[in-house]
Amino acid sequence: MTYLREGKKTLRFLEMTREETSILGPLLRRVRILSPEWWVELKYQTQYGPEFVDFPYYPAAIEFKASACNAINQLDVDKKEILIQQWRSRNRMIKLESEQEIVDQYGSVLLDYIIETAKWAASRSDFHS
Repeated sequence: MTYLREGKKTLRFLEMTREETSILGPLLRRVRILSPEWWVELKYQTQYGPEFVDFPYYPAAIEFKASACNAINQLDVDKKEILIQQWRSRNRMIKLESEQEIVDQYGSVLLDYIIETAKWAASRSDFHS
């Protein structure tokens, strides 16, 4: 599980292991930096909408989907293997059998991580940073 600190308060963030966070965190930063204008827009949308009922919930999040999937697919074999092991080590809502299905699913996990980080960042910013 990943946590963020806000002052003295610790916020539950996503149901991710430390290993997942250590791999996905740098990818999140890289994807975010590649699209600063969409990052600002996503933060804004997480606070003011529009919001969809279905994942990925926000129009701006759609702009991050391809980059998130590419970032996962560009990981080296060792990091993909760690993610596969992490996926299989926990009960998941989605049952996946093949290693490629698991790696592909991490594109959505990374996108969800981007969205949740945008929500957290938006609650602390003026939407222009």
